[in-house]
Amino acid sequence: MKRTAGKPIRQMQRRGQAAIEYLMNRASRRGVEIPSGNRRGQAAIEYLMNYAWAIAIVVIVGVAIFSLNIGDIGFSLSSSGSSLSQQFEQLAVIGHKWGVTGGDNVNDTFTVVVQNNGANKITLNSINVTEIDKSTLTQLVTNVTPATLFPGETATRVLPINTTLHGITKSIGGIYSVKLTFNYTDTETNVIYAPSTTLKARAQTD
Repeated sequence: MKRTAGKPIRQMQRRGQAAIEYLMNRASRRGVEIPSGNRRGQAAIEYLMNYAWAIAIVVIVGVAIFSLNIGDIGFSLSSSGSSLSQQFEQLAVIGHKWGVTGGDNVNDTFTVVVQNNGANKITLNSINVTEIDKSTLTQLVTNVTPATLFPGETATRVLPINTTLHGITKSIGGIYSVKLTFNYTDTETNVIYAPSTTLKARAQTD
């Protein structure tokens, strides 16, 4: 079987050398004397042309391997310190709202919408409110309704906030700060993640 992979490279080398020889011959016909320094420059150019194509091929192959993530090269280069951001790249909060009920109802509501931005299917196990306005809750507000999310899918969870129990008074337009802790499982790797985030906005009518 004939090897043809090197033919394009050899053809380009021959064309480059032919171009250099053409220019040198044309200069000689016109009586232009080529100094020895220029001849050394020609030799250097020819040397570079012989190896430049090989270097270019190595660079192209390296870029292709990194782009295709062959052997998880891209993952191995990720910093372990960015694990929290990677968790929220997979499970992202795309919406939230504090709903003020008013009247005699002691429960306001906190609604959060999450989306699976990862490549694997995940199971959302629970969402906990651990802090409100930077005050740690003695009794967690929890929603443990599980949800299976395929890539790109969203889930909406509503958590009741007992304003009397937690000593919280919110009016429409008032600023709230809620710290949430999520618990979800990557079903492909069976790894459980528990990232936290703090959300701030203005309360609205429930």
